[in-house]
Amino acid sequence: MTYTATKIDKYGLCFKVRFNVEMYIDQVSSDAYDEEYSFFYNKFNKVDKIQDGQKKNILAELPNSARIAFIEFGENLIRNSGTTSGNKNSNGHRKSR
Repeated sequence: MTYTATKIDKYGLCFKVRFNVEMYIDQVSSDAYDEEYSFFYNKFNKVDKIQDGQKKNILAELPNSARIAFIEFGENLIRNSGTTSGNKNSNGHRKSR
């Protein structure tokens, strides 16, 4: 699976990210769809939870490698956001391991 961030909105210390997800079978794209996740942080700017569209924290359900990749992506979001408030739109890319 390949996740490509297509829209990133910042709301204080929360980011809402829309990903285009492509699934592959034998290195051939088999399906593509969009997923949206909200990244929440603790007071140390570390990922506290990641919610899907149903407000469910997905960190507890992901395989270890995917959980690490989502956390790294989320920590890069907060690190690169600076101290400006309001919405921020950019592109990003993450592949699951």
